[in-house]
Amino acid sequence: MDQTLYKDLNEFYHLLEDKKNEIIQSLKGLNLQMSSGWFNGHYRKTDSGMWEREAFPIPVISIHGFCDIEIHDERLSISAKMKKENALAFSFVPYIAYEFEAFGVEDYLADYFHSGMALDDMKQQIEKSEEHEIGFAIMVPFDYSSRNLPDLITKLKTDGFFY
Repeated sequence: MDQTLYKDLNEFYHLLEDKKNEIIQSLKGLNLQMSSGWFNGHYRKTDSGMWEREAFPIPVISIHGFCDIEIHDERLSISAKMKKENALAFSFVPYIAYEFEAFGVEDYLADYFHSGMALDDMKQQIEKSEEHEIGFAIMVPFDYSSRNLPDLITKLKTDGFFY
């Protein structure tokens, strides 16, 4: 392997690992049961709106019974779900400040909401779906302050999200 490529990859993965450790440390005060590992079956939407499977591993922090936090190169993605009937009754207005997506739990490539859609359109898509639970991913920038993450996690938990 080219030494420059090796060095770049090593630095990249150290950056991801450092962010994972920073997040875990910031969440310790919430007394949540957590574990972490690496996952390489994640998807990313391309500029053309198509889903593309990424084979390289990323760190994931699992907060048992509640959510997963995926650490990507440009962002953090907090994945949780909600019962379909709760999602239909819930006001997502407080989450409009974040980039977020709604998708199927059974068919995780079913796209119920993404940036640029209206919340009413999301509700219609969810209502038409045969899913019993709806998945949500809330994205924040990679450099999102770990001091703010416990507040966001607490808000999600209070609002009835689970995993």
